[in-house]
Amino acid sequence: SLNNIIRELDSKLAKVKENLSKSDGKLSKVRQESASRNGQLKSALQSLDEMMKYIENTREEYDEVVASLEADLERAIQMKHGAEREMKRTIGSLQRNEKMQLESIQLKDEE
Repeated sequence: SLNNIIRELDSKLAKVKENLSKSDGKLSKVRQESASRNGQLKSALQSLDEMMKYIENTREEYDEVVASLEADLERAIQMKHGAEREMKRTIGSLQRNEKMQLESIQLKDEE
């Protein structure tokens, strides 16, 4: 009977050791999978960081191009307004000269 209890306990101990061994194997597999996933996640995050840096650099370049184009547009608008003012002055001057010539001709005709 004491021998039966010892055999039974040995049997249970062997089963516990077997289950523990299986659990260790599963735990090891889970750890490997976790390490693999962590590596993939780190790689994905690194790629995302690189992508964000590229996007930021590209946006800064585009901002500079847009600012340059806006400055060019502003200069072109100022040049257009300057040309319009000059044309108005020239037209006004021509009209005054024409009016003076007509008045001069009318005065001569009256004489």
